[in-house]
Amino acid sequence: MNKTATSRQALLEAAREIARRDGLGHISIRRTAAMCGVSVGTVYNYYPAKADLVLAVIEDFWKRVFHGGLSCDFTHGSDFSAVCGQIYTALRTHLAQFEHTFLRELASLNEAERQQGKALEMQYWEHIRAGMLAVLARDARVRPGAFTEAFTREQFVSFVFGTMMSMLRADREDASFLQEVVCRLIY
Repeated sequence: MNKTATSRQALLEAAREIARRDGLGHISIRRTAAMCGVSVGTVYNYYPAKADLVLAVIEDFWKRVFHGGLSCDFTHGSDFSAVCGQIYTALRTHLAQFEHTFLRELASLNEAERQQGKALEMQYWEHIRAGMLAVLARDARVRPGAFTEAFTREQFVSFVFGTMMSMLRADREDASFLQEVVCRLIY
């Protein structure tokens, strides 16, 4: 066995492959070490407990969704409705790849691990909502008076994002209906 150090990334990739192939519940320090050809101690140097390794896989999943899957342009995009469609498509595509093994096995985590995983998820969701809010602020098609104190941009973005999450759980094919609702409400 190769007792020399390996990279954190190599260990994460091995654990991610275990999760993809067999499910989150099958990630272990020993299996990860074996896949990388290193000692168990090497894995413990980077991930002191199995929970740390599992949470790293969960965080990596959301990083890939956000940075690899979301091709929409939060910094320059200015069509809120179109960006909503792009976000929905990217989330649906990325989530579908892991649906059977990854998401269903989150229940196998203990309560503390689930809470940490949820906190990571919320961090990425908040990043998406902030991007949506920035695009909405730049959308020149928004009609004057569309937003008020009782109907704010922030509330609208939260509503749209929450609706996307509901649509993902219901396995809706696309977000075209939601996009039409957005258009009718703000343009």
